[in-house]
This record gives sequence, structure tokens and C-alpha cells, in this order.
Amino acid sequence: MRKTDIDRVPAPGFVFVQEDVSTDSGWHHYARHQVLYASSGMLELDAEGGRWLLPPRRMAWITADVSHRVNAHASTRLCTAYLTRELVIAPDFALRVFAAPSVAREMLLYGARWDIDRRAPA
Repeated sequence: MRKTDIDRVPAPGFVFVQEDVSTDSGWHHYARHQVLYASSGMLELDAEGGRWLLPPRRMAWITADVSHRVNAHASTRLCTAYLTRELVIAPDFALRVFAAPSVAREMLLYGARWDIDRRAPA
């Protein structure tokens, strides 16, 4: 799998998929907002002094620059949307875990079809 510098991808919004992930991301943050989702398997999200489990029916919103850590259990399919601050205005919370609506899950999976190296329209 190629290594991608998330903050250098030219597209203002994109979905990045990692198949069969089993890893500890270590503490990190991005200059972009994230919607974190596992379409299969299980994620553990640590941030802001809390820990959340994310099975395929749960998602997390992580505001840009929020430090977090993700542990992916064996055979997890990680599907994350990354959105620039210009594309989406940050809500008044840093992190939120919520039930994954069917439409949001389908939008993420559909968005994964687009090439992450595309440029924003002029």
C-alpha cells in the first residue's frame, strides 16, 4: 500500500480506504476534518480523554487538528473522509461519535471511487 500524506492531497475532499487494516495509528492529527468509519471490522478511537468503539454501524466526526489515535482490529476495512476547512465549517464540538445513517455510509463508500489525486475545480 502506498503511503499518503493526507494534508498534501490536492482534492478539497476525498475518501481514503484501507483494506484489511490491523494497526495502531499512534497519536496524530490532520489539518483536515475527518469522518471515520469501518465498513467491516472494528475500530477503537482515543481522543479528548475518552475511548470509543466503532463497529460498522458507528461513525466519528473529528475536527481538524484534534489529536487522536485509532486502533484497527484484524481484517478491518477503514473508510475515512477527509475535508478541508474551506469545504466544511467546523461544528462547535471537536469530536462526536454517532450512529452511522445508511445514506452517510453509502456516500462514503461511493466517494471512495474517486481518485484522491484530483484537483479542485477552477
